[in-house]
Amino acid sequence: MSELMVNFSQWLLTLTQGAEPWDAYARYLPRLLEGVWITLQLVVLSGIVGFIIAIPLALMRIAKSPGYGSSRIATSSFSGARHC
Repeated sequence: MSELMVNFSQWLLTLTQGAEPWDAYARYLPRLLEGVWITLQLVVLSGIVGFIIAIPLALMRIAKSPGYGSSRIATSSFSGARHC
């Protein structure tokens, strides 16, 4: 971790001096791309999980089923708004 901080501080120093650290870009680009890929996977996964949770809750609210109270509590807690 300390090596990373040293490299980062050296990188910032070269930026302020007007030089561009192309070797640092080339060295860390694979890790940055890996981080972007993981971020995209998490976004897609959370969207799918949210959709899977939202559809049954929405149908429960529309149908006024016995689970209506629990669906109302769940949607209110996720949205942060009070539903009437």
